[in-house]
Amino acid sequence: EEHQVSIEGISHPLPEPFFVIATQNPSEQLGTFPLPESQLDRFLMCISLGYPDAAAERELLMGGDSREQLKALQPVMTPAELMAVQQAVKQIHAAPPLLDYL
Repeated sequence: EEHQVSIEGISHPLPEPFFVIATQNPSEQLGTFPLPESQLDRFLMCISLGYPDAAAERELLMGGDSREQLKALQPVMTPAELMAVQQAVKQIHAAPPLLDYL
């Protein structure tokens, strides 16, 4: 909302587009606690991936060096293209009954 962060009293503007992906340890783990409501409302969505099946777990374990895999990733669009898609989505009309159904 503010489009900036403050560190030691100095404000720094954030680039556009800017978003954060965060992870949370399962609440069943020792020493983890549910987030308070004041922190939960900062997140747009919560996605639970569950635990991989045996074949997927084996593939993850045999997958090699994840740092090298990250280096090989290529962007699928530029920041400007992403912002254009975001603007296009805002132009899509959805009738109230459809929104109520969702």
